Amino acid sequence: MVAQISERAPADAAHHTGPMASLRRGLAAGVLVASILPVLYLGPSLLRAPLKLARELHTDVQRLVARPEVHARAKGPAPR
Repeated sequence: MVAQISERAPADAAHHTGPMASLRRGLAAGVLVASILPVLYLGPSLLRAPLKLARELHTDVQRLVARPEVHARAKGPAPR
């Protein structure tokens, strides 16, 4: 007795063919790229942000310590 082997695709594969499926795959690929690009673009600057902020704060403090009289005058009323 010889068993017959079915050459049919699984039932769920029928839903993944045709123009609508290719449109879905294209949309999924586009969404994936669109979600990764901001991370690649903003990631390095966001990682450096705390260091940059600390450096700017240190510079401001050093400037205030070095010449406090200049900054005290700058807070007064503006000349007319």
